[in-house]
Amino acid sequence: MSDASADREVQRRVGTALKQLSVSDSYLLRHDASERTITHRFATHLEKHFDGWDVDVEYGLDGGAVPPDVVVHRRGSRDRLLAIEIRKASDATPAEEERRRLRDRRESEEDPYRYACLIELGTRAGGKPTFEVEFV
Repeated sequence: MSDASADREVQRRVGTALKQLSVSDSYLLRHDASERTITHRFATHLEKHFDGWDVDVEYGLDGGAVPPDVVVHRRGSRDRLLAIEIRKASDATPAEEERRRLRDRRESEEDPYRYACLIELGTRAGGKPTFEVEFV
């Protein structure tokens, strides 16, 4: 598989998991559930699309750095595929700070992730949720 087709495949799988989240967990999105709750549910959908990989929420064993919200990796190895930050559009943390952390994950000399993705959720009580996905 070429790099371009691998890129598209990872993006497609993330998009499919988001679609499943919006259908299966629409109640949480419409009622503006906490980011952690939504992140957990997204991870449960995402893991269905990455056979042979571990999908973990806030996985951090080093104790120092802030872990990504969701990672797709192989536990116990340096095989790290995807780091994801999820933020609500109403979050006070600037999106650029999230992008910087993701770029740092991709460019890490010790434990680089092949892909990094920022997902911004627009949730409104009773409204249709929106998703903005950006691979950085």
